This record gives sequence, structure tokens and C-alpha cells, in this order.
Amino acid sequence: MKILSVDDDPIILGILGQAFSTMDDHVMVAAASAQDALTLLEQEDDPFDCFFLDIRMPGMLSLIHISEPTRLGMIS
Repeated sequence: MKILSVDDDPIILGILGQAFSTMDDHVMVAAASAQDALTLLEQEDDPFDCFFLDIRMPGMLSLIHISEPTRLGMIS
């Protein structure tokens, strides 16, 4: 499973990264900002299976993030 975790708190990203590193067949990609997440979504060839989003992040509302993959044609 390919997971995109988006959080501006490096401690949270570290905890998620450690948790997923112990699971077979799980790959986590981390983004520390809304813009980084959008860039990753645009650049990745393989779609993400799961998203972990910080609901209070500077730069963009997380609910807008949820609509971006659909807008980019990455999910339906």
C-alpha cells in the first residue's frame, strides 16, 4: 500500500514513518506542507492508496487537499 502522509509537524511524520516501516508492503511518502503534497501528487506515476492529512495545516485547508487528487485525475 502506498501512503501519502501530510503534516507540518516532523514528530508526527516520524511516528507515522516508524509505524509503517514495520509493515510489509506499506510505503509511506511524507510531505511537510500543502504545496509539497500537491507537488508529490503531480509527480508520482503510481497513485497513492491512502492519505493521512493534518486537518490544521498552514497554507491550505486540508479539505481542499482532499479535492486536489480528484481535480488532478488521480482518484475518482
